[in-house]
Amino acid sequence: MNKACDNVQFYEENFIKGTVIQSCVSMKASNYFFRDGENSYSHPNEVMYKDLETFSNGSVISCKVVKMEIVLELGDYEIWRRVIVPYSITFTELHDIIQTLFHWQDYHLHEFYIMDGGLG
Repeated sequence: MNKACDNVQFYEENFIKGTVIQSCVSMKASNYFFRDGENSYSHPNEVMYKDLETFSNGSVISCKVVKMEIVLELGDYEIWRRVIVPYSITFTELHDIIQTLFHWQDYHLHEFYIMDGGLG
């Protein structure tokens, strides 16, 4: 958790003034692994969720989700990421997630397509 807090300063330009909830900054800061044992690494948010579940004696997050595979077609090869997002996500929020997944800084063009067999 301390490592994530250390990294928040690097995303100051992403802060939304007047709100405590900073989803974009949180996603970016939680993207870094930290060492949590001899040869074990974790994401800060995953450890926090486990601790909250232990504290509350149950699940702390429950919502409908969509499992997505995002594919970049780059000539002779593809780069892909799998991500699970809330079913109610907006395209603006999805845009921010894609920026984080591919370590982009909001300067790559992209389009959204819903393929056959997608939603429903």
